[in-house]
Formats: sequence, C-alpha cells, structure tokens
Amino acid sequence: MTSDFSWLDYSARDQRLMLELIDQIREPGTLDELGLGTIRDGFADYLFPGVSTLQTRARYLLFIPWIFRQLEDDRQVSSAVIGRLSRDRQADLVDALENGNESEGVIGISARRRLRRPPADIYWGALGQYGIRRYPGSLGAYFAWIDRWREGHVRFRQTRRGDGGELVDVSEPNWHALPNRPSDLLTEATFALSSEEARFLGERILLSCPGSLLAYCLRNRDVTLQAIERPADIPGLDGELASVARESGNFARVLRGAMLLYNLMLAEQRHEDADPNAASRAQDADRIERFRARLGEWAALEISPRLGELRTWLSSGTFRAMVPMIASRSGQAADFANDWISIALVDPSVLADNPAARAAVSHRERRVKRLRSRFANATALANWSGGSGTGEMTYRWTNARLLLTDIAAGIAQERVGG
Repeated sequence: MTSDFSWLDYSARDQRLMLELIDQIREPGTLDELGLGTIRDGFADYLFPGVSTLQTRARYLLFIPWIFRQLEDDRQVSSAVIGRLSRDRQADLVDALENGNESEGVIGISARRRLRRPPADIYWGALGQYGIRRYPGSLGAYFAWIDRWREGHVRFRQTRRGDGGELVDVSEPNWHALPNRPSDLLTEATFALSSEEARFLGERILLSCPGSLLAYCLRNRDVTLQAIERPADIPGLDGELASVARESGNFARVLRGAMLLYNLMLAEQRHEDADPNAASRAQDADRIERFRARLGEWAALEISPRLGELRTWLSSGTFRAMVPMIASRSGQAADFANDWISIALVDPSVLADNPAARAAVSHRERRVKRLRSRFANATALANWSGGSGTGEMTYRWTNARLLLTDIAAGIAQERVGG
C-alpha cells in the first residue's frame, strides 16, 4: 500500500527536511542514528543555505518558476487543477531533458509520470531562500492562493492607470523577474545555463545570503571546486565564515568515530545473540572485523595526526559556544557531541574498547530511538542493514558543488562569447 505526503501545513524548510529523511531511509549510509542531524543541518544551512541533498542541477531553479509562470498566465488554470497540471508539466520536462540528451541529474527519469516528488517539491525552499520565489508560503498554499491572486491581479490591471491613461499592473508578482523562458522548454531542454541565466542565479544567491560559503565560492571563482572534498578545506576563508567552516570540519571528523563504534557494537551484539548455526553469524563476524579496522584507520589517519590541534579546539570551548547559534534546538545532541569529543581525544587508538565511549554511544542511541533502540529491540537489531550512517558529514557540499559548477560554466560561456 502506498501513501502520499501533503505539504500544505508545513514550511518550506520542514518540507525539505522531511523529503531528505525519506531519502535517508533508503540510504543507510546517511541515517542519523545518534540524533546529530540538528547540528549537521545547522552547519549546512549556515554554509549552504537553500541547498538540499535531493537537488541535482542549478537550472531547476529556473525550470520551476518558468513552468509556474506559464500556468499563472493561463486563466483557465484554477487552484483546483494547478497542482495536477504542474506535475504534468514537470513530467513533460523529464522527456524534454531526455530529448536534449541529458541523463545525469534528471529528477524523475526512472519514475516518469509516476514521480511522487517532482522538482518543485525539492527546490521550493531554495527558490524562496534566493528570492526567486516571492510568494512566502508552502507549495500547497501557493496552489490554493492562485485563484485569489489572479482575481487581485486582474482587478488591479483593470482599475489602475498611469499618467498617460495606460493600464498599470501593480499587483505583487509571485516570482522575481526572470530570464526569458525558452520556447522549447517542454520539448527539448538541457541543464546548460546561458550566461544571462547563470548571472541571474549568481546574483540572487549573492544578494540573499552574502555571508554564506555558497556566496564566497561564487565570488571567488578561482577556487577549484572539484578538488575539494570538505567545506572546511576551501581555501582563503576568514572571519566568522572561517570559524564556522572549521568547527563543522572538526565536528564531522571526530563524530564519525561515534558512528563507526555504533556499528561495531551492533555487529557484536547481533553476533552474540544469533543462533550458533545461523548463516548471518559469520557475516556479522566479518562486520566486526571490518568496523574495528575502519575505527583503526579513522584514528590513525583522521585523528592522531591532528590530535594536538583537536585537543586545543576542545579546550577552547568554541564548539560548545557556537552550536546554539547555528542549531537552537540541539541541546541534547550537543551534550552528547561534547562528551564524545572529550572521550575520543584522550586516546583514539583504543576507542573501540573504551567503556566510556561505548556507554556514551549506547545511552545516546537509546535516548534518541527509545523503544526502537537496536540495543533493546530485537526486531530493530535484526533489521539493521549492516552499516548505518558511517559516511562523514559533508553538509550538502556535493549538491552545492554541482550548483556552483553549473553557474560557473554559464558565466564562463559569457567570457568566451565576449
């Protein structure tokens, strides 16, 4: 049995977070098993506002308003049907992109007209964040608003005249003034931004979130984006932005050890609880060995070479002071993170068997999951995938990098053409 989600009563940020959560259920490597998502998302929202892990290419920031503007201009499209018609147009866009020889990053290329999360759902928050969308509400509220907006739009056009007697449109538009929509948008499209489109998107981001890392990368186009694996590695940062990037990098690096230990403990418990003749027992024995090795590599390669620097960071208290500013509802998560950092930096090489580290991880998971804790719920443990949330947090950098790369390519086209 399938189910639908209704976004009418949720903010754009709530919608984005829910969509990302649904994708995390399918991606065991990204699950927030220890409840660190409030801090992770706080850093991500500060560094890369508007960016979501579900986003693919920058031109969707224009595809969507182009489609909705076209529907708004059609007086036959009412609030009752605009949602359905917009989904149809977004399905047409999939075909158009395929006709334009695009395949990577096409949202819905497999599901086609069965697509449950069209691009508008995914990019709605970003469109508002960057001031491309002027209507302030959710997507569902926008659909319901169209009839009233169009009524006011028509009334103002009929009643207001300029000094020369001409009709003047003074109603509030739902969208910022956009680059011209291609005439073949829904028949043949590509992700390549024209120079005008790229400059428009760049200006929107720079004006709406000038202090972000996203804006910094747009202003400093000499930064080689593809060679950078972590936001904290971006060169030339200073001031508050440098501080936030540094804190985010240290947090991601050190807390990854907690997730590796969590998975090691699950493998050990499932191996211990299993029937001696169960086939899964040997598989869990392999996992125990693998997670011990990964913890050793993490300690030797990521932590030990920076141990002095990380201990200074811990004693400075900057992380404890910063977290409430970037993630206001992160109290318990911050307490766990600080406890873990304090334990992990004593001697990371023996963390796998450190009783205090194991107790901290177990207590935190039980507190987050309660009755669904894998340490207490046999069914939940049996459904463990064998590796949950072991990837290092990158704060949506992969998606931000794609956005920046698309914009940079469009602007470079202008320089070549000029």
